[in-house]
Amino acid sequence: MQKFMTTKKKKRKKIQTKKKILRTQVTKNHKKKQKIKIQMKILRQRTKKTMKRRKMRIKKTGNPRNQRRTTHFSVQLRMHWEMESLITTMRTNKTNQSKATTKMAKIRINRLKIKIIQQIQTKKREKVS
Repeated sequence: MQKFMTTKKKKRKKIQTKKKILRTQVTKNHKKKQKIKIQMKILRQRTKKTMKRRKMRIKKTGNPRNQRRTTHFSVQLRMHWEMESLITTMRTNKTNQSKATTKMAKIRINRLKIKIIQQIQTKKREKVS
């Protein structure tokens, strides 16, 4: 018997409706968002704890970079720290390229010194009166 050449029947593709597609995408996105939210929550808690710890540490030791974030320090102290940081920049910038920056730093330091002296004087006056 001769075999008949038959073409394979093409399987009909199920036509997915737009609504269905959208729904699946939305659920996926929602799940992703929820995951991210949870991660962010955990991160926030962690950062809060570290910040608390850091604040406690700052009270004990004086690191100017961290201290600028907190507000319970006197202006005088803050100026002092600023001066220190400027001095360090001066020390590090001893190449020809950054002579201008060192000059600026020197000028700033002098200004800060003057400000600190003025503050101390005003405080003394207030105490006397």
